[in-house]
Amino acid sequence: MIRLQIDGQTVEVAEGTTVLQAAKQAGVHIPVLCDHPALTSFGSCRLCLVEVEGARTLQPSCTMPVSQNMVIRSKTPAVEATRKFILELIFSERNHFCPFCQLSGGDCELQNAALEHGMTHWPMQPNWNDFPVDASNTFLLLDHNRCILCRRCARACSELVGMDTLGFAERGSATMLTADLGEQWGMSTCISCGTCEQVCPTGAMVNRFSAYQGHKSQAEAVPTVCVGCGVGCQTVVYVRDNRVIRIDGDFDAELNAGVLCREGRFEALLEKGDRVSQPMVRKDGKLVPCSWDEALSAAAAGLKDQPAAWASLRLPAEALATMKALCDAVNAPVAMIEAGVTGPIPPKLGMKVEDKLGSKDGVLSTSEWRGSFTEVYNVHAGANFKAAQAYGLTKEINANGKKSALVALADEIPSEALLDAVKPVGKLVVLASYKSMLTELAEVVLPVATWMEQSGHYVSLTGTVQEGRQLVKPVETVRSSEAALAGLVEKMGCSVKADWQAVLA
Repeated sequence: MIRLQIDGQTVEVAEGTTVLQAAKQAGVHIPVLCDHPALTSFGSCRLCLVEVEGARTLQPSCTMPVSQNMVIRSKTPAVEATRKFILELIFSERNHFCPFCQLSGGDCELQNAALEHGMTHWPMQPNWNDFPVDASNTFLLLDHNRCILCRRCARACSELVGMDTLGFAERGSATMLTADLGEQWGMSTCISCGTCEQVCPTGAMVNRFSAYQGHKSQAEAVPTVCVGCGVGCQTVVYVRDNRVIRIDGDFDAELNAGVLCREGRFEALLEKGDRVSQPMVRKDGKLVPCSWDEALSAAAAGLKDQPAAWASLRLPAEALATMKALCDAVNAPVAMIEAGVTGPIPPKLGMKVEDKLGSKDGVLSTSEWRGSFTEVYNVHAGANFKAAQAYGLTKEINANGKKSALVALADEIPSEALLDAVKPVGKLVVLASYKSMLTELAEVVLPVATWMEQSGHYVSLTGTVQEGRQLVKPVETVRSSEAALAGLVEKMGCSVKADWQAVLA
């Protein structure tokens, strides 16, 4: 261990620790802009300069390793004046219009540092250069006016994601962030994972979903798990006024280390059509709204004669276990509804998952994407594929001769394969979040919650049982998948006990 002194406080840290890391351990705040805990130290912004006793000049604390008996001072007049001057230069380089920025007011690290150092105006006028705004990406926007050239985005794209899409062109004050060799962002090899936007310290990169939805300090940060595929990435979801305003990766997560794919960060927030907001039964050839009691009674009556059944792999383990127990009681086989491939997922994440699995096992496959030589991974398993396997759900069943069927969708849109599979069935009972061709075929439709409206557990491809937490409340007429199936169990008079944990332990 190495002993040093920071602002009069004695600290012991491991060899190889940087001064900045040692200061954090000691509870000493040193402002940074280019540094990020998930990235390799870079030392470009110089905001973290400190006095080191015996050194000729101020030193960047983010790249300087500690040494025995080192004495550090982080708040001397010289340090504070230098940091303020650095901030003045940064503000003069581009067009930082803080009152109009969606991050100002707490989420912008540049503005926070400026206010911390007593800056209330521009001491130096900007050059008023005409910096472009790239709005070609579906999910992200790049405003060069707010870029401070910290290179966090490009480093994250390389170190965390493995794509190397982002880089920098030109030199000096003409330096510009680029995608590939000067392509528009939306036409580049970017896979829209959004990691770059999450690490950006300013409003240069804009998440189109969360812009102007409020600051992080105004929202509740809820740790949960992504249900887009079987990887089981851990996320931090920001909720405000009963709506999700953004999804971030959890940089402390062992598997995904903060990296998400396009589905996990952006597409999970997209509405997939009109919601099923109340129970419906078919009367005189038309689906009409009814009470839950009436809908469950009609569903129970229609499922009496050995029905076929399909269950979504986006359902929590609790719902899957209840459905399997119900179907066992009525002697009905249950097949998995395979989730559609949402990829590509970031190469570094794909390689980590493959590494944990030991082999691909038909779960992960590499493919070329837009002619890139980088291996990009696609996941071919639903969020609860492992749980469904443990409960004994089959890959497919033959519905020929079956008079009825129970289909428990989650919040996905049914595939053509599923529609074809249920066509031979007469009476169809469907649990679903969204209206679709399948609900149009049903005799009974039960409205169920989306992934963000219910809690439950999911088993990742590596076998880890993780909790997905409820983020928002659905309307009163919508139930969780488990509650809807439990109501059906009661109406059918089945004596079943569904212990979702028993076979997953």
